[in-house]
Amino acid sequence: MLRLIYILLSIFLFLSCNNKRNKILNLSKDELVRQIARENIVAGGAVGIAGIEPDQWVRYTALKSKSSEQELIDLADHPNNAVKCYAFTALIEMKSKKIFELLLKNITDTGKVTTFYGCIMSSLPVGEFYIQNVLDGRNLGILEKQILDSVVLFNGDSNLVERFNIVETIQIKPAYYDLIKSRAAQYPEYVVALSRYKNPAAKKFISDLLKNPNHSIQYFGLRAVTHYPDKIFFPALNEIAKNNYKTLVEDHSDYLRVLYIALVQYKNQTSRDILAESIQNATGMDSVKKIDLVYGALKVYPDSIYKNLIEYY
Repeated sequence: MLRLIYILLSIFLFLSCNNKRNKILNLSKDELVRQIARENIVAGGAVGIAGIEPDQWVRYTALKSKSSEQELIDLADHPNNAVKCYAFTALIEMKSKKIFELLLKNITDTGKVTTFYGCIMSSLPVGEFYIQNVLDGRNLGILEKQILDSVVLFNGDSNLVERFNIVETIQIKPAYYDLIKSRAAQYPEYVVALSRYKNPAAKKFISDLLKNPNHSIQYFGLRAVTHYPDKIFFPALNEIAKNNYKTLVEDHSDYLRVLYIALVQYKNQTSRDILAESIQNATGMDSVKKIDLVYGALKVYPDSIYKNLIEYY
């Protein structure tokens, strides 16, 4: 009897949800926009532990199917952030040629939009939402990416520079040097970009970061060394490596990964010995994880000095 009740209840819930979905799909464009703005969230197609399809997503799919490209472009200027972000998402999906123009127009929009994907709800600036979705969809050509990098750089938003790794991808132009150097004194991520010029003026910036006991600051110094592996930094790397023989990969994987990448730039016996000791001083699964990190570094930056280093273990 209980099983029959459960089956009937499931059928009732399915029919009710399906009926509600159909009602949303039949709404006018204006009403869909009003309801999206009222809920004011950009939700994905499956949210929560059960992965249900939220009404907001149904509204979005309905609006997308009923709207022309120009109508979506117009909605990208809507005063409600959820509406404009959904409109931009739809334009990306249809591969509109206006994507980059709209991206540049909204890149400085600091208004917040709430997103709900899976079980994660978060809030971020509209400009960041635009950049993230364009990059995730790989919708930029080489020239467009270069323009985006320069716009983010000159806009001065340090969060965007680091969030989208602009310091690693921006073109190294003489015209950018003074700006990057001036910001390097305040923002450690800019030291990474400065190091790519391989100008001796960067040595003081890099050395200061390597001396910082804070791993999150030191991390940028290690990244800088990967671009500018001057011999003056090697003693500091040696000391850092020794201080981190017992550091667990699970707690500091990015930090250790960059440390090993920096070390392999030197291609000498001492760097090989340091890497070997880093593995030898690890135990259990952490030893395996460190081998994986060293292997990853050597795969990208191979050299005969490191031959058989990993195979030995």
